[in-house]
Amino acid sequence: MRRDKLPGHLAALTALIAAAAGNCYNISHNPVVDLGYAKYRGITNGRGVNEFLGIRFAAPPVGELRWRAPADPELSQGTIQDATQYKAVCPGENQAVTPGKLEEDCLFLNVFTPANATGKKLPVWVYIQGGGYVSDAGGNYNGTEMIAASGYDMVHININYRVAQLGFLGGEALGNDGDYNVGLLDQWKALEWVQSYIHLV
Repeated sequence: MRRDKLPGHLAALTALIAAAAGNCYNISHNPVVDLGYAKYRGITNGRGVNEFLGIRFAAPPVGELRWRAPADPELSQGTIQDATQYKAVCPGENQAVTPGKLEEDCLFLNVFTPANATGKKLPVWVYIQGGGYVSDAGGNYNGTEMIAASGYDMVHININYRVAQLGFLGGEALGNDGDYNVGLLDQWKALEWVQSYIHLV
């Protein structure tokens, strides 16, 4: 019997089962990228774009790394990291830490690539959001529309970086035991990541 001829509750149940089956299929076929220091499993969205969300480009800037230049991410062998959900962005001025949304462990970037561009060299647009260095005004921006507007002929990346007191704290004490302008150093680190790894995604 056709789905549109089923009673309402049966039609809804059939649609739910079909969607679940589709999701199970997609999970096993989602793209995986091996960056050497970690593997990430992304997702192909309904617009023909591969999304790799929350890729770590530097070590967590916490503890002894707080107010210091970003360090390389640690090696993560074995388990494939999930890259289908956005990670937390860096807290700004007068913003309280909120687990999963605003956290000090925030040095992640998001990569969007045309799903059919395997092996093809494309221009890369790195989007560094504004906010006057006191907040992240456009963190976790989805680049799908940009790629579609380009005719699926570009790669889009957006990055998070430390802002406000965590990114631009001053003072003589910091100079003796830390680094200045680490938010800018985060941006530099992310650009170095792009140069080193984007060909693998």
